[in-house]
Amino acid sequence: MTISESPSRIVMSFAAENLDRVKQIAADVPFAVIGTVEDDFLKISVDGEESVQSPVSELEGVWESSLESALTA
Repeated sequence: MTISESPSRIVMSFAAENLDRVKQIAADVPFAVIGTVEDDFLKISVDGEESVQSPVSELEGVWESSLESALTA
């Protein structure tokens, strides 16, 4: 049996003009831009193919209620 811990991952959103500053703050932490928010849609591409395209309002609703839903289930 193998027991291990994998590193945490976070997703953050920031204005495109702040990319250099975000990279500077991240310093030696692995960092990758995986998508963009355009016209109120989150778009994520994997190997050049769009794999996610969802309205930000829907994603925000899921995010706001996910922990509460899990705790009351």
